[in-house]
Amino acid sequence: MTDLPLVHHVELWVADLTAAVSRWEPLLLALGCQEDQRWERGRSWRLGGSYLVLEQNADLRRDAAYDRMGAGLNHLALRGSRDAVTTALSCGWTVRVDTGEAVHLLDGTASRSRSFSGRPDPA
Repeated sequence: MTDLPLVHHVELWVADLTAAVSRWEPLLLALGCQEDQRWERGRSWRLGGSYLVLEQNADLRRDAAYDRMGAGLNHLALRGSRDAVTTALSCGWTVRVDTGEAVHLLDGTASRSRSFSGRPDPA
């Protein structure tokens, strides 16, 4: 059996692709991802056998507010370095301080709470 990553890909639909890329791209690059694809309404970054997609899809229901506490995705945890956390902070992410040793970086939007979380590697 081949050693494949647990996650093949994660696709996040966004209301504003330009704004989402300005927040996510520096963090993903700091985590070691490389830009994989670029199209009119989306971008993707790859690391190993997994990739993350940001897409401004025409079928997005703008009337449906994201609720982290509702059914569905609560958060996305990624492993990264202290440098990646610093990069995220410089791009407007904010730190959630009630998580013990884990660092949760929130997008700062009151209606959404997408987080980069995990224990920073020592480097």
